[in-house]
Order: sequence, then C-alpha cells, then structure tokens
Amino acid sequence: MTELLVVDASVAGAWLLRSQATEAASRLLRKLPEHRTLAPYVFVSEVTSFLLEEERRPGGSQRGTEDKLAFLDRLQIAIADPLEHEEIQRILSIARVSGASLIDSIYLDLAAGMDATVATRDAGMASGAARLGLRVIDVGAAQH
Repeated sequence: MTELLVVDASVAGAWLLRSQATEAASRLLRKLPEHRTLAPYVFVSEVTSFLLEEERRPGGSQRGTEDKLAFLDRLQIAIADPLEHEEIQRILSIARVSGASLIDSIYLDLAAGMDATVATRDAGMASGAARLGLRVIDVGAAQH
C-alpha cells in the first residue's frame, strides 16, 4: 500500500529553488512515485508566490517560473478542495494546539483528516505536526 503524503509548499521550494535544495528533498523527489501526494488548496498560491518573488530578482524570468510550474504539475500532486467557512474553527484549534501558523495548520488538518504523513522543510510545521502526533518527513536537513 502506498503512503499518502501531504506536501508542504516548503518541499516544493526545495525541489524548485536551488537556494532551498537539500539532499533529503532530492531523495523524497526520487521516491515520490512510491507515494500518493496531496496538498491543500493554498499550496498552489504559496508556490506561485515564491516563484514570482524569484522571477522578480535579478536573473529571474517569466520562462523560469512557467517551467517550474510545469515541472510541479507533472508531479501530479492532488489539490484538496477549499475549506468551508465553518471549518475555520477546527483550523484555529489546530493552530492553537500545535503552535503552527494558520496556513501551516491547514496542511496539518488535511494530514490529520487523511491519516497522512506531512512532508515539510519547515521546522515550525514539523514541530507542530509532531505535537499533534502526525508522522513527518522533514527534508530540512543540510542543504546542498
């Protein structure tokens, strides 16, 4: 049975941005076909936002952004439906218990609800996941 991973935008950053790359992220990318992957609806906005920031830096380009988005699309990470308004109380509760940000808590809620492992490069999210008793793959270890 394949493991379900909730993929955090920080992991995508490690795959797409040389400055964020780690050996652990590269290993996870190589093993990605062994997993089913899922991300919350905010994932696409978060990733596109940091790619736009990179595009606006010297040496960045629109073509580079488009190529990276196309690469990410080929990974076929499923995107969960947006939250309903009444679900925000559950997210707030997770944020309060885990100490994670509200956005990180959306990822944690998805992982908890799907009995999935959280894949992250973000130490705060990894810590929050651990506080909630969730399985974590932390790819934030030493950079390339």
